[in-house]
Amino acid sequence: NVRGFASVTAGDVRYTFRNIDFSLEYAQSATRGPGPTVRNQDALGQKFLGLPLSDRGTWVGEIRSIHVGNAKFGTINVAPFGFIRGPLYDNRLGDSDRDVRGFTLNSWYLVPARAITLSNSYTHWKKKASIRRDYTELYSEAYIEFVNGFTGKVFYRRKRTTDDIGNGLSRVDKNDDIFVEAQVESRLAWFRVEGKVKNLDTPFSKQ
Repeated sequence: NVRGFASVTAGDVRYTFRNIDFSLEYAQSATRGPGPTVRNQDALGQKFLGLPLSDRGTWVGEIRSIHVGNAKFGTINVAPFGFIRGPLYDNRLGDSDRDVRGFTLNSWYLVPARAITLSNSYTHWKKKASIRRDYTELYSEAYIEFVNGFTGKVFYRRKRTTDDIGNGLSRVDKNDDIFVEAQVESRLAWFRVEGKVKNLDTPFSKQ
């Protein structure tokens, strides 16, 4: 508009070594006129491993994926994903999830000689400039394939959100979900049965 503008410059680097893909992306925003506001000034001028980071920049890196194991005992695959988004990053046409830094660790294991896949995902991130928030999420899933097109899935999701409410006090929100599913899709039959408990052991629990 006439009063100002926002622009983003971005680039990425990708490399493959022995079937493992490495990727690193960086974006830098520039704003003229009204832009993002910061509530906590001590969150500016962040560093990573002792190196200064731009408050208007965002870093995203991923390794997909690291393999450990063999055909006899099964293979564990691990795919770490990390991100640092500056408190003043300003992308008005895309993802502008600023003021957050953390990581996600995805892993999956194929049980040998069985049609069973075990998956896990752990996420942890923090916000400091706009609000003071600490978030963790654990997701664990087992997927099983039976004969004649029958499959089953069960997962557990655990979320914890901690907000700083001032004067050395904090509020913790707990959200636990459990899900179970059995289904078949074949010439023999088609049906799906699901059950879920959301917000387990809270006043907002749903079954």
